[in-house]
Amino acid sequence: MIFLRFTKEYLLAVKFKLFGAILCGLYKFLLPVYIAWVIGTIVGVLENDSLLIQEKQDQIITLFITSLFLIIISPVFVYWRNTFSIVAMESVLNRLRINLFTHIQLQPHSFFTKFQSGKLTARVISDISRCEQFINEVMVTSWLHIGVIFFIFIYFLFTNWILALISVFLIPVHAFILRKIGLSIKKYAKESQEENSILSAASVESFINFNIIKIFTAEEYFNRRFSDLSVNLMDKSTTMGRLTSWSQVANALIVHTAPLIVILVGSISYIHGWLEIKISELVTFILMQRQLFEPLSKLAAMQATISQSQGALERIYDILTLTPEIKNPEKPKKPDKQIGKISFRSVSFSYDQNIALNNVTFNIEPDTSLAITGKSGSGKSTLISLIPRFYDVQDGHILIDDLDVKQYDVQFLRSMIAIVPQEPFLFSGSIYENILIGNPSASKKDVIQAAEFSYIHDKIAQLPFGYETNVGERGKLLSGGERQRISIARAILKEPKILILDEPTSALDPMNDSLVTSALNNLQKNRTTIIIAHKISNIQYANKILFLNKGRPKEYGSYDELVKLKGLFFKNFCKEINTYAQ
Repeated sequence: MIFLRFTKEYLLAVKFKLFGAILCGLYKFLLPVYIAWVIGTIVGVLENDSLLIQEKQDQIITLFITSLFLIIISPVFVYWRNTFSIVAMESVLNRLRINLFTHIQLQPHSFFTKFQSGKLTARVISDISRCEQFINEVMVTSWLHIGVIFFIFIYFLFTNWILALISVFLIPVHAFILRKIGLSIKKYAKESQEENSILSAASVESFINFNIIKIFTAEEYFNRRFSDLSVNLMDKSTTMGRLTSWSQVANALIVHTAPLIVILVGSISYIHGWLEIKISELVTFILMQRQLFEPLSKLAAMQATISQSQGALERIYDILTLTPEIKNPEKPKKPDKQIGKISFRSVSFSYDQNIALNNVTFNIEPDTSLAITGKSGSGKSTLISLIPRFYDVQDGHILIDDLDVKQYDVQFLRSMIAIVPQEPFLFSGSIYENILIGNPSASKKDVIQAAEFSYIHDKIAQLPFGYETNVGERGKLLSGGERQRISIARAILKEPKILILDEPTSALDPMNDSLVTSALNNLQKNRTTIIIAHKISNIQYANKILFLNKGRPKEYGSYDELVKLKGLFFKNFCKEINTYAQ
């Protein structure tokens, strides 16, 4: 069961805090029970004709003072109960949240193509919030209610076992009804949570791509789409609300009916002498029975919370139980010396049934460059994704420095590699923080030097807040060329042995193209470089060029060799080649 697993993996670590919360909470919850007993006792004192007036008065005053004292100190127990509960709860949620986020980070590229960012956000934020309800209400409050129920039942048995049985005979009926309704609530709770995550994903996509929506005047379409999704969520939530209401109706009927039955049976029994019971005992029974069914009703109300929490936990564990496709070997290797030699040996890879690479073989010598080109869909992006093990090859081998990439420690392997993508991604925060991602242990001097090498330092220095300037969401406060040069500075700071350039200048204007190209020239010094490009300007100076066609290597050689060959490469770039030749 999911609750048992959650308890074992997370709640046992804070068991003493939870136990402290339950103990302190019992005081608060048993206080009304004690007051009910005091009222019954006072009735007994008043109906006892053998006691003198002064004795009755003294007993009543003693009971009053004791009760008043217990009421006055009750806030202390309330404070400690809440403190223990909050500390335990936040500790568990923090650990769960971090574990979930970390586990998501370990997943391969294919995982992020299956899950929308909005859905993942819903799991990390919304679902974990529902776990908060489970810890607070179920793991703490429910035990308090159970403790009160147990105490009252024991008192009933020792006072009058017949009335005790009458008091609790409706409890199985109560439990059965709530169980049946609770199963339905669980089903709709999970569906509601899924609809909520879909709605969240749709919202995130719309907000991120607002410029696309506006330029295509698609506001009406996305409003309608959001409305439809919102209605779906409303339908699921409404159904769940109706079931919760029926649960509360059934609970209220039983809670109010049970005391009436006790009053009826107890009163008739007292009149006819069928049961040996005093008026004081009957009063205590009736008052305590209210205290008995109150926690029962609270437990019943928790059915919805339990169902929602279970659905949330199942969604969380759907991810936590995923085994990362990219695993470290049993004995991962971290070579002391890296030279940057790359070898592809009969490498093949497919997405489902679609072949992306087919029997690719080539070598890249250390401190040289390889340009990979070809038509769209030829396998270029797949090829570079295999080197840092974003995916694993299905056939063949990829070697770095004559060692299969699958033998490397994954983190060590990726520490050797830097990628400058076509569309650089900057995180919300300062320019300094975005560059520092390349090497979090670097000094401020190193960051500035990396910015100078990428020709972005002078621009940063002109900004009002310099390196502390906020780049905005996804770097939208900066131009495309500025974002790209910051991305290059990040790569320079990393000092990789292998550099991958994925069409880094394809979307830039001539001025930014020139600056970025100069920055890239600095970046390529003393490292092995792979360039994916469709521009002759990015290709012709590479030591070797690999032309891919439908996942197969068709031509391989230097720029001059491929031009002389006048094969696919030449035909694909003939116009640009002739322009440069002139």
